[in-house]
Amino acid sequence: MKYESIINAIETETGRRPSPATVTRWRTKGVKGVRLNATRIGGRWWTTREDVVSFIASLNKQKTSVSLQNPTLREREIDRAVAAAMQLKRSKKD
Repeated sequence: MKYESIINAIETETGRRPSPATVTRWRTKGVKGVRLNATRIGGRWWTTREDVVSFIASLNKQKTSVSLQNPTLREREIDRAVAAAMQLKRSKKD
């Protein structure tokens, strides 16, 4: 297990570099009850790629499980996606 700076670890796994404020929020408050695991070493915050992957997977798992458990919510998500696709298709024709 290799520790990296939080921002670099997230950028390596996602291809996007989060702002320091976002990283602090993920580490302290979390997102939907899930916090990014981090360790303070020498005054700086560090994490592992495994922790980043686990954090992202937990968030994705929550989103998927809610949709699967609630058929009405899933139908609404499908309807929104279809409407957005149709609107995009119409805008490309114009």
